[in-house]
Amino acid sequence: MIEAKKIRFSEAVSNLYKRTQIECNHRQTFLKDLADSIGGYRAAKKILGNKKYLIGIASLKNYNRLDLSVEALVVDPQWEGIFTKRQLEVARERLSQYGFGTNTTELPIATPPMVEAPKPQIPVAEVAPVAALKSSFN
Repeated sequence: MIEAKKIRFSEAVSNLYKRTQIECNHRQTFLKDLADSIGGYRAAKKILGNKKYLIGIASLKNYNRLDLSVEALVVDPQWEGIFTKRQLEVARERLSQYGFGTNTTELPIATPPMVEAPKPQIPVAEVAPVAALKSSFN
């Protein structure tokens, strides 16, 4: 059960990266690279274990999207049991430091599903017929 929860958490970290790209037009390359190399669960533990990894939460503060931080994900009640008390304290302290409520009722109850960005639609009137394009090059 715990191992399955850790795997789901790792997938949620991947979704955080994707959502940040889509919703903020911001790439958290450090998070992506770390999660790709050691997995999202271990990446979160590493981020919580070292103050030098505050760049992710600091950059999300600029977008007013601390809800997309690893720290907000860690304190989400659905991940109860996979982080130590100290790791949860660190996540809450960081969220508080950057101005995000630390009351778990203010945090998302569940990580929202990954939402794909809408594909741009080209109006049919703007698309030239293939035959017309070919004839313009002859």
